[in-house]
Amino acid sequence: MPKYVYCCEVCDEIFEVFHGMKEKHNVCNLCGEENFVYRVPQKTSILQKTKEGQKTKEGIEENRKILKQMKKEAKDNLYE
Repeated sequence: MPKYVYCCEVCDEIFEVFHGMKEKHNVCNLCGEENFVYRVPQKTSILQKTKEGQKTKEGIEENRKILKQMKKEAKDNLYE
């Protein structure tokens, strides 16, 4: 069930309610007033589906490249 955020015009408080998308909520959970609540638009969260450990593998590969470059630079400086 989605979570919605509502604000009451009477008590001026914000509260969260879990309900279905087609349901409507018109009673304040805090003061009990009816027909004085409105839904506060919220930013939706989108989950990126990535393979397990993909970010770790990418980090390891990036660090390998950095270490390889550092070794090359160290070797070049040693023979100068």
